[in-house]
Amino acid sequence: MKRLLTFSLVVLCVFLYVRCSEGASPAQGHIALGGVYYQAGEYDEAIAEFKKAISINPNYESAYNGLGGVYYQAGEYDEAIAEFKKAISVNPNSLRAYNGLGLVYSEQGKYDLAIESYQKAIAINPEDAGAYNMLGIIYGTQGDFYYKQDKYNLAIEPYPKAIAISPEDAFYHSSLGSVYYEQGKYDLAIESYQKAIAINPEYAGFHYQLARVYSLQDKKALSIEFLRKAISLDKDFIGKAEKESDFDNIREFPEFQALIRPVE
Repeated sequence: MKRLLTFSLVVLCVFLYVRCSEGASPAQGHIALGGVYYQAGEYDEAIAEFKKAISINPNYESAYNGLGGVYYQAGEYDEAIAEFKKAISVNPNSLRAYNGLGLVYSEQGKYDLAIESYQKAIAINPEDAGAYNMLGIIYGTQGDFYYKQDKYNLAIEPYPKAIAISPEDAFYHSSLGSVYYEQGKYDLAIESYQKAIAINPEYAGFHYQLARVYSLQDKKALSIEFLRKAISLDKDFIGKAEKESDFDNIREFPEFQALIRPVE
């Protein structure tokens, strides 16, 4: 009940703020409320608000993008695509719409269309680090396909661009490390994971990835050190480590066994 009252109060405050703001339109009020409902996971209510905004202004790009985002989160991908395309029809340079299409096509496994969408986003804004990052993820996902075409380095190329734009984003460094890991370029993978840890030392996944690589290099002490740190930050990595074949090199070590079977 308390959560419901708090949420209702937030909705009321947003609505009153938008209505009272100088120059605000009724359509903007519905967009603001739609955003609140979206963030709260109240997708039906969010859809209703975005549609009200469109009924007032059929050329409201943000409303179509809002609908696309809601439908994407709800797993209604065809509807999401239709709304993002409507946003593009209103504004051919809608960065949010092209990024949205990239996400939806990726979820559908339509990687060529996803790549095309992100490339269009980058053409609109060459400083869109997120689009570069997503291109790298897609190329990495299709690693075997591109490797057979001698194009595996496509998975690497977007990340330095993303990192140059947002050097303090630890996940960009980690994503690059994961590509190097998949390619068996372990020294380069370690370098990238270390940079990610330097930026965000409290994220367990970075330590875990580094532990895997050190194990594959047969650097047992370092692997144990970073696995211990990962587990201290997130106990879920106990079960993951127990099943992870990358740790076969250290599996029989007492230190490893102590980590995955802690004394109650």
